[in-house]
Amino acid sequence: MDRGYYTNSCIVYVKKTKEDYTRAQVIIPIVVLFIERGETKRPYVEVSFELVRSTMACLVIRNVGRVPAELKSMTFNDCFIQQLTPEKAEILKNKNKMNVTIFPNRYWVLSLDKNVFDVIKFENTKLEVTYTYSKIGKRKEYSDYTEIDFKEYKSFLVYLSEIDEFKNMAEKKLNDITTLCDNINKQMKA
Repeated sequence: MDRGYYTNSCIVYVKKTKEDYTRAQVIIPIVVLFIERGETKRPYVEVSFELVRSTMACLVIRNVGRVPAELKSMTFNDCFIQQLTPEKAEILKNKNKMNVTIFPNRYWVLSLDKNVFDVIKFENTKLEVTYTYSKIGKRKEYSDYTEIDFKEYKSFLVYLSEIDEFKNMAEKKLNDITTLCDNINKQMKA
């Protein structure tokens, strides 16, 4: 099929042949494969909010890529971290230069040292996290940003699994048995 292209005040006709279309059908998938291969060779890091031990507010830094990642820096908005303890605020301010390795499908947990119910009551409940990371030993850095608004979690329940419920019940029964044994021992000695 002939197509007309307008360039520099003249019309140029290019004849497209069946061979041109066949070449394009072969080249395009190869280019797509190279792009996909390049994207699987880079690290992907995510930062999310999770509860640890039922109510402890924590940030989980997870490598969801296929290659090891090196976390280079993390910065947090000052108006949020100033509401934490002075020691924790200082620790978070000093995360702007770091070298933490995270292997694929692994993660690190950064505790905010606060109960989630306390964080929800903060004046500023929005935590902004900017972080940079790279492939281990490489200079090219990737930068990402996440925003966590703890106010959004205000109406959610903290779910305890059946195992947690069973554990709590077993601990209560153990305390009851211990108290009962102490009472029996006291009566036997008397």
